[in-house]
This record gives sequence, C-alpha cells and structure tokens, in this order.
Amino acid sequence: MSSFGQYFESADHIKDLRSEGRSRTRAFSVYFTFSVWRESAAILRDKQSVHPNGDVDVGDALDGSGGHGVFSSTDDTFPGEPCPAGLCGDGAECDLRGGKAFCKCPNGFLGNPLHRCRPECDTDSDCRNDEFCNVHRCRKVCSVDACAAGAMCDAVRHRPVCTCPPGFLGSPEVRCYAECEDSSHCPSTRACINSKCADPCVGVCGINAECEVRNHSPVCKCPKGMTGHPFDRCRPITEGDVCRDSKCGLNADCSAIRDRQGYLQALCTCPRGYFGNPLNECRRGEFHCMNPCYDSACGANAKCEVRNHRVYCSCPYGFTGNALVRCHPN
Repeated sequence: MSSFGQYFESADHIKDLRSEGRSRTRAFSVYFTFSVWRESAAILRDKQSVHPNGDVDVGDALDGSGGHGVFSSTDDTFPGEPCPAGLCGDGAECDLRGGKAFCKCPNGFLGNPLHRCRPECDTDSDCRNDEFCNVHRCRKVCSVDACAAGAMCDAVRHRPVCTCPPGFLGSPEVRCYAECEDSSHCPSTRACINSKCADPCVGVCGINAECEVRNHSPVCKCPKGMTGHPFDRCRPITEGDVCRDSKCGLNADCSAIRDRQGYLQALCTCPRGYFGNPLNECRRGEFHCMNPCYDSACGANAKCEVRNHRVYCSCPYGFTGNALVRCHPN
C-alpha cells in the first residue's frame, strides 16, 4: 500500500482508537502525520495547484482526490498546529486556509514557493537600467525627488543624471528656472519669448522692411527711399509716389527730384503768377521780380538755389535729411 493509503488508513484507525480514549495511540498519530508530510514534500512539488494570487495549494496534492486538505483547522488529529517544516520551499511562507495548506512567496520576493523564494534584487545589476536596488526591491531611478524642481532626469546605469531644460538657468541639483517670465525681466531691446529673452523682430516685419525694438516691442518701417506697408512689403519709391505723398502747400506745384544720395524727394514751388511759401500756401499776386529763396521755401538748414526761375533745395555738404523739411549734420 502507498504511503498516502497507509496515512489515511492509519488516520481512520487512530480516530477509532482516540474515541476509546487511548492516549498512546494519539501520540503515535501525531508522530506518524509529521513523517508522512516530510516524505511527501517532493511529491507536492510535482502536484502543485497554483491560484491566481500566486499561492500554491498543496492540499489537493496530498489527499489525491481534491476533496479536502490533509491539514484542517477543524481536524482534531492535528489541531491548531502550523504547517510542518519542509513543506514549502526556502524562504516561502505557509498558510492554512479552508482546510488546505498554501505556500506563497512573501511580498517583494519572486520564485516558486514550493522550491525557493528569492528577493527581487540583491544588487543594481538585477534591475533594469532605469531602476536601482533598494532593500531588495527594484525602484525607479528618476523618482519624484531624484532631481531638483524644474530639472530633467535621465537614468544612466542605475543612477539619475539631472540636467536643466534647454534655455533654463540654475543648477539641476538645486533649482532650474526660466530666463524670464515676462519681458520686464529682459533688456529693453529683448522680449520674453518661450521663457527666454529673445529678439522680438524675428519674422515680424514684411519684405524689405526694417525693424526697431522699442521697450520690448517691435516697430516695423520701410527704409529710406522705399514705401509700402512695413508689415507686408516695402518697395522703391517712384516719382508718382513722391508727389502723391508730398506735403506741398495750397496751390503749390510738386515735382520729383533726387538728392545727393540718389533718393527721390518732392520739390514744392509756387506756380507762375503765385507767390508765398509753397509748403504752406501759394497766393496769386502782382507780378514783380523777387528772390524765391527769400520766403524760406526750403527746410531748416537747407541750401536754396534758383535755377531758371525755379527754386532747388538741397542739404549742404556735411548735412543730410529732407531739404524741404530739415537738414541735420551727419
């Protein structure tokens, strides 16, 4: 007869003897039960039943029928005793539940509880590259406190490597902070763009336009000798543009001339039979010969010349500007 058969036959026999009050037989039952458990340890490892939670049910393997476990909390043959030594593997825990013995690995341990339970790690090399071993558990290298506030964390060989994001200042071990939060943190010729002081003129103005920064804001304008919409396109000024946009006075005539730098300028004159300041008003009057430059037809500091009864305004040597408005030193 097999050891299992002997065990159950002896168990029934012991119960009969116990009912008659024979204490020696009871003592032999306890000793015999322990012996059967130790001899059956190898068989249990081959007849294990694994539960979804990772526990291994060894009760069904012992009784061979699946009907009940050998150890039962209500079994008077072995009342209140823990699991026998050697039933579960090294490092495993044994538990009696519902009349069955369960072997399981403790929390944080891995392996087959009927053979051996081992810790998740002993050294960093037992963990993934972005983890390190701490109290036999693999933990993430880039945890919440791995780097300073605002810093970036990269795991390299189980250790954190902290850096400040591009464009940020500070120390990744202390604090990373943006170069600016608003334009007041930047020089007047810069603006706060994406947390960094940068040139606000980039990509703002139109084709051929010039950009100037004033108090953190871009100001677009067409350069000298050009006209148009500075936020769209600037083009060279034509003779028609000069007189269309001129500031000649009432009744004055406008003609386009080029200054010493070759830029077109508007020339305002009073027509024949009129006199006065062509920048303000030309009035009809009596004809008499007079110096047309006398009435300040040209701008401040400008040079006035009369050629063939016509006034020509120009900026003198060493001066520049609009001769009809003002000439200023170079």
